[in-house]
Formats: sequence, structure tokens, C-alpha cells
Amino acid sequence: MAIYILTSNPTALLKAFKKAIDESTILTWGYDKDGDFPIPQLNGRIRPG
Repeated sequence: MAIYILTSNPTALLKAFKKAIDESTILTWGYDKDGDFPIPQLNGRIRPG
């Protein structure tokens, strides 16, 4: 799945998104050590496909 978002400041958007994940404001997504968003997560657990 891909999500396309048009923005004039992609760096700030990505930083804000990752910060929201780190602060548990966004609970359904996570990212790996490379900064990729491999699959949605639910409550810190991988959501089954």
C-alpha cells in the first residue's frame, strides 16, 4: 500500500509524523531502524494481514 501526500515541506511532515509515532499520538503505524514504515502496527504489535 502507498500513501501519497502533496506538501511543500516533506521533511517537516515526515519529522512530525515520526514524532507523533514516538509520542504514541499515532498508534497504528511504526517505523523501523532505517526509517521505513514497513507495515501498520496496532498497539505496538504487528497487525495481521
